[in-house]
Amino acid sequence: MRKVLIGTLLIVILVFIGANAFSDSEYKSDGLNINNTYVDGSTELVTDISVSGNLLQNKKIQFKVPLEENNVVSLKKEDNTSDMTLKITSEDGDMIFSETIIDSHDFSFEAAAGEGELELELSNGDHEFVIMINEEKQ
Repeated sequence: MRKVLIGTLLIVILVFIGANAFSDSEYKSDGLNINNTYVDGSTELVTDISVSGNLLQNKKIQFKVPLEENNVVSLKKEDNTSDMTLKITSEDGDMIFSETIIDSHDFSFEAAAGEGELELELSNGDHEFVIMINEEKQ
């Protein structure tokens, strides 16, 4: 009786391992790889942001950015990238710019020179994009 019980348990374990090892379902990870380029001499102000990865649920990420009177933000997005909302606020927290991003393009806006905050609201799904802030002025 004991041998039958152990044999049955081993067969169930082997079937379970085999089913998991040979299943066609793809496992989606949850995480982002974020690379930043900082303004010379700063440990907080970011000028270039590169993001890749997958999210299982929506996520917000924020960066401190240098703002000038006339600003250009370039966003280059891969075709498979999920939607996102880009918001830029002043140092005082006043909303300067907000837009839902579907495709790659450049955004222009005016602001008081100084520090600001760039906030990305990323929807769940795949993400692969690069953001450059005032690239031609650096």
